[in-house]
Amino acid sequence: MRNTEVNKSQLLLKSPFVIKYYIMKKINSLTLFLFSISALTTIAYGAQSLSGVTYNLKNAADGYAAGAIDIKLKGDIGTNSEVVVYWGKAGKPISGYSFLAKNKVTNDTVTINIASGIIIPSEARQILTHVRAIGEHSLPSSPHILNLPENAAAKPVGTPTAEFQVVSDIHLTTDKNKKYANNSKHFTNMLEQITKISGKKSLGLIINGDITQKGLPAEYKLLQTLKQKVPNAPRIYLSIGNHDLWGVWKKKMNMEQSDRLFLSNTALPDGTTPADTCYDFWLNGHHFIILGTDTFSTLNATFTDSTLDWLDEKLAENHNPARPAFVFVHQTIKDTVGGSLTRQTNIDKLNRDGVINWKELKAILGKYDSTLVFTSHSHWSMYSGTSYFTEEGQPNYFNTASVSYIVDDYNKVTGERNLNASQGYFIYIYEDQIQVRGFDFIEKLWISGAQFSIKTK
Repeated sequence: MRNTEVNKSQLLLKSPFVIKYYIMKKINSLTLFLFSISALTTIAYGAQSLSGVTYNLKNAADGYAAGAIDIKLKGDIGTNSEVVVYWGKAGKPISGYSFLAKNKVTNDTVTINIASGIIIPSEARQILTHVRAIGEHSLPSSPHILNLPENAAAKPVGTPTAEFQVVSDIHLTTDKNKKYANNSKHFTNMLEQITKISGKKSLGLIINGDITQKGLPAEYKLLQTLKQKVPNAPRIYLSIGNHDLWGVWKKKMNMEQSDRLFLSNTALPDGTTPADTCYDFWLNGHHFIILGTDTFSTLNATFTDSTLDWLDEKLAENHNPARPAFVFVHQTIKDTVGGSLTRQTNIDKLNRDGVINWKELKAILGKYDSTLVFTSHSHWSMYSGTSYFTEEGQPNYFNTASVSYIVDDYNKVTGERNLNASQGYFIYIYEDQIQVRGFDFIEKLWISGAQFSIKTK
């Protein structure tokens, strides 16, 4: 081969570029390639990449965010870009809140649908829209600013009459496998932040299933050990999840033994042990109902007719729509919230199977449509925009996400695991409404797209 000297300055390309090569021919041990070098168009991110933003609110004066944000882009932004929307004030995101929504750019108009139930924080006065490259964590310095209609934000609500918290899927384990490395750390971090924010004001913390990874005595012991390391943490109430029955699956114990182990690690407000994994209690005049599967399954839950009758009786007990009951079941209820939707389930192996006799369960819950129902199991992210669901003749359903790790659907409709993510709810009860507020325990931010208000009067 003839040696050719190349001037180095010829290789200094001043703009981003792509090198493509093609295998043209193989001759003995030599492979011939054809190369092409092409410059990429430089994209100007920020407000200059937008031609306009409109917000079509369904109701501009009730404090709810439901509606559509239409974002029109200038020029060729490219499919490696995304729009990020925040609630703002004076041109900056309001303090303590995450982004409201994030969508990939697929054409010159991006529409972001804001679901019902989400509130506009009382501090918000603007919508700030940014355009940036996917994977970029910082924001361009100049967002597009759209002023909200006057009085669109929710009115300040004052001091709650009661508050409690709901989390799930802590998956505590003594197993040293690296995929569980964050579980204990995330649990402790969650408990510390709840204690810092609510402290002794909390009625209690509900952990809605999958307390353990393998349902072992050592894992429940770890729960008690970690609790003791956080002084003034709220009292914890447990519901049983499929992982808490792992010992039955592995034939280390039977269902009765597994249930007894679980029940010995939770308690009623008076300190006594519940008689069954389906149990209820009252706190400060509010009714809490815990549901645990009647039959063993590695993933699913099934409730017998007697349990459904019991649930019906408990929901009817002192029923008052102004003081709705709170129901907790670990497994998802079909086609309600993120992780239970048909398009997300039965596609991959991320264990998003739910309640088998969901139709019968929904029929009971639908008789008491002011009820708040919390489901878990899927680990589905609160950033998905699918954390709340209701419809005529049905209660209010909420997805509790997970403390140990999150399943996120931003890049894949069936979800991808994010081991460094942790989320849960703070519930605040007022005279005329109940606020269910999603919180990101890693970022220490309120999740803007998971701030819900349920009117009770």
